[in-house]
Amino acid sequence: MKVRSLHLKIIALFSLFSCEMKPKVVEEDSSLLIKKSYVYDPSVSLDFNGEYFSGEAQILVYELQKARYDSIHNGEAILVQVVEPFLYKEQVKNDQGEAEGSLNILKSNYFERFSTGVYDYALMTSTFTPLRYDTLQHSIKITSSIQDWCGQTLLHLNNRGVFNLQMNSYFQKEGDSTFEIDRTWQEDEIMNLIRLSEAVLPLDNFKILPKTAFLSTNHITPKSYGAFGQIKNEMMDTLALKVYSISIPELKRTVRYYYDPSRENLITKIEEEYPTVFDGKIRKSTAILKSSQKMPYWELNAPSNKKLRKKMGLK
Repeated sequence: MKVRSLHLKIIALFSLFSCEMKPKVVEEDSSLLIKKSYVYDPSVSLDFNGEYFSGEAQILVYELQKARYDSIHNGEAILVQVVEPFLYKEQVKNDQGEAEGSLNILKSNYFERFSTGVYDYALMTSTFTPLRYDTLQHSIKITSSIQDWCGQTLLHLNNRGVFNLQMNSYFQKEGDSTFEIDRTWQEDEIMNLIRLSEAVLPLDNFKILPKTAFLSTNHITPKSYGAFGQIKNEMMDTLALKVYSISIPELKRTVRYYYDPSRENLITKIEEEYPTVFDGKIRKSTAILKSSQKMPYWELNAPSNKKLRKKMGLK
């Protein structure tokens, strides 16, 4: 028994040191994830200390044209990105100062607001991605809500070695359901990965969980799909931009993210092509950047602060 016990201790010790040597190895035991310090390659992560730890968020406002049903609808998209401390085990914001299990994450809140004829849509997705992306591999948590005059759908994904996804929907086809999906790339995390470093973007052939709001609004079962990713250079006016694209053949879906390397990979345009409901015709949604502001928006909640909305280009 003593020999077996010593053998297990040696294996555990070797495993601990091997993870220090290979930071891309993901621990299945969350107790190790939250109790040990990881060595990681700084070339795949930007230094956010000056830009995002300044006590402000970056707010990007886009002119939106949304493909829905059999038409294109005008609207507005807003991307709010900020770094926050996050508790891995509980998978919530660390707002009480706990030391154990706290990671710095890049949080993105992405809003899409548009009207279809007489009634409104409001979509929101929150994605929580560790700055030391190679420590955990893939974002920790994603939540989405889709609201229109018919009803609403809520999706909640937690990365705990596998993806645990819960969906609560007004619509009969989804209803209240849960899914367990092997850990893979997430389309919802792409905007965060672009801001962290293009070096962590998936290229060539890979598996991906499509955008949760897309899955919900098109009533598609959540699972991973085969995809192909590539990065190209493109000139737009006088700007030298890069374009990261993903194609998902099974869903006839293509997404392109245009970003500016000279401005910390600021995302200037998003294009999505996919079959729309009613007639199945492939249409294109676009979000084109109108303004970029940095501010502590949570402090700007007085009526007198409304004048800032005009500066931000908000409707």
